Amino acid sequence: MDYYRPTATKDDWGGWNGPCTVIKNDPDWGVVTLRKAGNREILVHYPNVRHTLFIECFMVKEMGSDHSALRTVIEFIAGLQAGRAAMTFGYTTTKQGSLQQTSASQMNPRVHLALQFLIRNYFRL
Repeated sequence: MDYYRPTATKDDWGGWNGPCTVIKNDPDWGVVTLRKAGNREILVHYPNVRHTLFIECFMVKEMGSDHSALRTVIEFIAGLQAGRAAMTFGYTTTKQGSLQQTSASQMNPRVHLALQFLIRNYFRL
């Protein structure tokens, strides 16, 4: 996992650090404990953590860089603002018990369909 910390000045490059190992996930508090190099552990809130970019490289290698669904998802992720709250794609149950798309899926239907395709065809879920 990578984690985000604000830079000292606006001219500093990046803000993303990693990769780190996840030691503990605490969904009740919305934080993960990461182990940095040198065995130092840090707490990071969910909006400031992401899968390391090596995952994207692995997916591109496995699926081919010309795959439009993968390209759609990667371009969407690349356009997200650092520190933004997590977005949930998929479906949720209404009070009446029926399924409806989450707000993220409604606002980004192309990304929703691309994620469905990738999950069904490559992750076999």
